[in-house]
Amino acid sequence: MGVPRAAVAASAAATGHLVERGCRRVAVVCGELRDEVDVSGLWYAGYRQALAAAGLPADPGLVRGLPALTMAAAARQARVMVAEGLDFDGVFCVTDTVAMGVLRGLADAGVRVPERVKVIGFHNVDESAFLVPSLSTVDPDHDLMAGRAVELLVARMAAGARRRSRRSSSARSPSSSASPRAADHDLQTDPVCLNPLGSSIILSDRREKR
Repeated sequence: MGVPRAAVAASAAATGHLVERGCRRVAVVCGELRDEVDVSGLWYAGYRQALAAAGLPADPGLVRGLPALTMAAAARQARVMVAEGLDFDGVFCVTDTVAMGVLRGLADAGVRVPERVKVIGFHNVDESAFLVPSLSTVDPDHDLMAGRAVELLVARMAAGARRRSRRSSSARSPSSSASPRAADHDLQTDPVCLNPLGSSIILSDRREKR
């Protein structure tokens, strides 16, 4: 499984966790979606995949893009969602920082978590265990993530060296028609999209693990 597919799988697991806990109107709070494939697009794809697997419709009104993935922006968005009367019972937040903001915004709006709305984040930052209520989150394998990032960087450097070598050869031999290998194009994946295969769900009630 490649890096983009791993990101999709991780977001699908997070959304699926909410569905398994009874949510039927799951919102996603992510970055602004664009035409090109980026990390927000990958998260959104996993979200859609989980809804489809559960037989749930994809409502565009439940997709909430933020100009910046900050607590303040997420809190404002959560308050807007409630003020609009949006029908939702779960929220997949693409980072724990966003999830913290959503929790605050819901609290400001008088919405109880997890009784009325369930929230899950991504990254398993230390602070998530000390929130009230504690935060459900996806725990990526950071060691694997770092290793994959280094591997990708090394591969990119090697691909760049091969391209420079081909350009140099072409300059010496105008008749050369060598084309880049397909693998060179695959290396354009942004390392920030890494969500390793070892991702796992950390349940929100950490008191059970103490």
